[in-house]
Amino acid sequence: MGKEKRAGKTAKKTTSKPENVKRTRLYYSLFFLFIAILFYSNTRLNTFSVDDEYVTKNNPQIMKGIKGIPEIFTTFYVSNEGNLGEFAFDYRPLVKATYAIEFQLLKRNPEVSHVINVLLYAFTGIFLFFLLKRMLRNYHILFPFLITLLFMAHPIHSEVVNSLKNRDEMMSFLGGIIGLHYILKYAETSKWKYLGWCLFFFILGYFSKSSVISFLLIYPLALYFFSDIKPRKIWVLLGVLFVVVLIAQFGPRIFLPEVQRDYSYVENPLFFEKDFRIRTGTALMSLIWYLKLLVYPYPMVYYYGYDMIPLTGWNNVWVIFSFILYTSALAMAIYMFLKRHILSFGILFYLIAIAAFSNLVVPMVGIIGERFLYTASLGFIIVLVYLVMKAFGASPELQHIPKAKRTGVIVCITLLLIPCLWITRQRNKDWYSLHRLLTADIEHLHNSAKANTQFAGHHMRMLYYGENPDMAYDSDKDKTGLIIRHFRRSLEIYPKQYQALNDLGTVYAFMRKDYDSANHFIQQAKQMDPEKEVAFINLAFIAKSQKKYDETIRLYRHVLKLNPKKTQAWYEIAEMYKAKNLVDSAMITYGQIMQADPSSELPYLHLGDHYLLQQDTTTAVSYYEKAAEKKLNYQLSMNLYQHFYQLGDREKADYYYGMAMRAQREQQQNQPNP
Repeated sequence: MGKEKRAGKTAKKTTSKPENVKRTRLYYSLFFLFIAILFYSNTRLNTFSVDDEYVTKNNPQIMKGIKGIPEIFTTFYVSNEGNLGEFAFDYRPLVKATYAIEFQLLKRNPEVSHVINVLLYAFTGIFLFFLLKRMLRNYHILFPFLITLLFMAHPIHSEVVNSLKNRDEMMSFLGGIIGLHYILKYAETSKWKYLGWCLFFFILGYFSKSSVISFLLIYPLALYFFSDIKPRKIWVLLGVLFVVVLIAQFGPRIFLPEVQRDYSYVENPLFFEKDFRIRTGTALMSLIWYLKLLVYPYPMVYYYGYDMIPLTGWNNVWVIFSFILYTSALAMAIYMFLKRHILSFGILFYLIAIAAFSNLVVPMVGIIGERFLYTASLGFIIVLVYLVMKAFGASPELQHIPKAKRTGVIVCITLLLIPCLWITRQRNKDWYSLHRLLTADIEHLHNSAKANTQFAGHHMRMLYYGENPDMAYDSDKDKTGLIIRHFRRSLEIYPKQYQALNDLGTVYAFMRKDYDSANHFIQQAKQMDPEKEVAFINLAFIAKSQKKYDETIRLYRHVLKLNPKKTQAWYEIAEMYKAKNLVDSAMITYGQIMQADPSSELPYLHLGDHYLLQQDTTTAVSYYEKAAEKKLNYQLSMNLYQHFYQLGDREKADYYYGMAMRAQREQQQNQPNP
């Protein structure tokens, strides 16, 4: 009987161990979920913000739902046509697919999108902890725990979590670390399926954003530090990964059209700078800015650009300091490399991850960006936590650390968490909307040419469309004064900006009716780039406002020469002919429009309106009918229905009533949810 009891007790202990492990994992998972919610729960209140329109808000591919996914996987990440030309670049289909699925299930709902971002961030933290726990199995559990905690708490990640557009960074990083998990399993077991899973998740990360490319070097680094795999095999794996990257990079080019992307000086002067000293000096300045943001993440801004990070050579004390600091860190990492010291791993992890965004390899849009620190911050935090623990005598390499020393470390980390929590939650509020973000950040962006242009342009559009959230003005002149002040500030930083010159002229022309000032700035824009039609359109508007009809016609004809697709110029020319009482010339112009754009209903509508004013109802209706056949139009079809109903032509009345109903249904189907 006694032996049976002892056996029973032994059996109970054996079966309870896996249960304890599962329970412990659950507690850790719930804790990091709690941390994500604690830091980012107020993002649920946020709406759309900067650049969200490219991939989420009102994006036509997203609004097709699941049906739009094949198109998403065969087109560019960003594709748009604006006043300053077309642009199409990058390939990140996976993140766009998540928004298409969201739209299919819940329509346009930024609250849900922000909640998903927070949950994705929580899952990243949970998976990161268990990955670090496995990699650092010979270290005290407090070490991977505090690394993960500080990673999730660091305010520098607020841009990635708050910006719906920047979900790509989270998904890319997540693909990278899941791939790291599987490649370590492959090193332990030599089972090829784990290498396959590694490549699969790496590709998923790459199709979210190419920043996962840093893991191409992080994988062999981790294999060296945390496995017994032979160096020769590491090189073979690196070769396999490199081939996969080449396929992922060049494969989509088979079906994607040519990239259309023009870089501007205010985005990064290094796109145009050839001097090696300037390029390396500015890159080192960028690197010291990144460290500053990691150590003291305030103020944080949504965009940097020229001249927030100065273009500089080696005659700058910060450049020299950056060079000494980074070379010293690299030397330390190399010195400890053969010992497989965790400090060496942390430093090299940081340097590998930040290298792609340092401007040393290629210039980065914006020069630097807080989102670019998302992966690199992990290496920085590994080093930071190690040094904090060492400072309190709590060596991470020891499996047992005295309670007093553990308490000192925990108190120190807690003191770091308090300002992190406050800064993060305050920053979350800034990301509530595009308007609030621009307003909150502009006071810190006095030297950013593009940020000042964006701020002024945003307020210009608000004023034009009659929107005025969270802003009190004394008068309309005060509104335009704010806009003009920031456009002028942008031009002070860098005078050769087509958009800022043109938009400033637009404010003077459309809002202040100060045509002399408008002409001054728009003429400068025209001289900068005579091939862009936007400045000519604005000059034509000024000429039209001053009743210079011949000049207006000449300018609009030049617009059509530059861009035949600008069919609106034809209508303006026709209007000028009518203003000059040259009706025959106007009619000829409408005929030219029909030839230039045979699918458009607009010339028929204009001709219909013309004959209706001439009281030639029969001819007007004939043109209106042709317009209705070109494009469904509810109001036009209802007008034709009423016309034929009054004439007693029930057959045509019923026909146009049916067209009106089809137009109404189509309009309702295409209407996005608020």
